[in-house]
Amino acid sequence: VTIVGSLDRFTLNGTLTSTGLVARGNAARHLQATYSWVDAKTANAKMNVALTADTVSAYGFAFDSVASDLSYAKPSGTFSVRITQGRERDYALRGDFTLDNARNELRLADVTLRFDTTTWRTTHPAAIRWGGRGVEVVNLELRSGPTQRLYANGILPTSGPANFELAVTNFNVAN
Repeated sequence: VTIVGSLDRFTLNGTLTSTGLVARGNAARHLQATYSWVDAKTANAKMNVALTADTVSAYGFAFDSVASDLSYAKPSGTFSVRITQGRERDYALRGDFTLDNARNELRLADVTLRFDTTTWRTTHPAAIRWGGRGVEVVNLELRSGPTQRLYANGILPTSGPANFELAVTNFNVAN
């Protein structure tokens, strides 16, 4: 860990490395994270975290590898997550987000989910918003091949009537 600056404004950089990590029932054989907090305790503060792990067990799921990158400067940030589960499954998400007391928003630029020979991909950017009004999904569409489609759009409010569309086309439940 390196810290440069004063108590009012500083920059922190570091690397965390672990072997045989076990925490609250979750585990990773190897984990490495690099992190920085630039201009900490100021209005211009920015955080960056890059994490890689292998042989991960989290919340009852086993993963071969996990890699993620996160950047945050209040109130917005970017993220990417890549997960491999065996030779036949991998998942990737990339986008950005805004955290706000009134309404939070996750904007998905790309989502790819591969299960054996079936791959689901987003066809265009989508958003998920949450806050006091409820949860809103904006134009989330995943496709696999020319005919398989999952689509969600609308609001699930904390009170009052919902206005939510969910469409599932040619989804093979057996897989």
